[in-house]
Amino acid sequence: MNTDYWRHDWNRMFRNQRSQIWNGSWGMVPKCEGTLGIVTEATLRLAPVVPTKVAMAQFPDVEHAVSAVQEILNSPNGTHIQCVELLDDHMMTAINSAGLVSKNYPVSDTLFFKLQGTASAIKETAAAVRNIVKKHGSKQFQFAATDEEAAELWENRKYALTSTISSAGENARVWTTDVCVPVSRLPELVYETKKDLANSNLKSTIVGHVGDGNFHALIIFHDDKELPVTAPVSKNDAFLVLYR
Repeated sequence: MNTDYWRHDWNRMFRNQRSQIWNGSWGMVPKCEGTLGIVTEATLRLAPVVPTKVAMAQFPDVEHAVSAVQEILNSPNGTHIQCVELLDDHMMTAINSAGLVSKNYPVSDTLFFKLQGTASAIKETAAAVRNIVKKHGSKQFQFAATDEEAAELWENRKYALTSTISSAGENARVWTTDVCVPVSRLPELVYETKKDLANSNLKSTIVGHVGDGNFHALIIFHDDKELPVTAPVSKNDAFLVLYR
């Protein structure tokens, strides 16, 4: 978006070009207070909506799943991957038991892909993704057959918090972690996090925007006595990021 800025004496200061949808004028006029300029004109460029398809792949463990993501994003077809979301096996169990979806899904560490591009680009990317996930141990890869099924598949990740709390019983609460690392380090970090949680006898689910190197562990507790147990584990995940 282009924006013109004018001073109080009606002399144009500069034209600001930004790709975001906000003008961010405070950042373009540094170290100032008060109104130094007024936005009088804006030019907005619109891009067409790119067709998308949704696919799901399931893996024997999170390390295999996230390793597949790393290879897919580095492949020639990686630019046609709009999003990749991870829901671990505990999260899939929670979604099934919460009853927020129309059918139950196999309980396994699962990746949801959103592919974008022309019909031919999506077809080529789907074939490449299918081959890569199979190489990383996936036994099931499927496309949504209809737009409605695609919408429901993609909605599953939005039920993460609600499903986790609902499946954990009465008075359940969650301690949510938020970690972002280079995608190349993500397989190790997710694997070590799940191992730490299991060794601590803590129940949790994991959901991640793994295409961006980001994931959340939703650690379940029920009262203030259980809360202190969750803190050391979440801090340990931070140390893994800092020191490994």
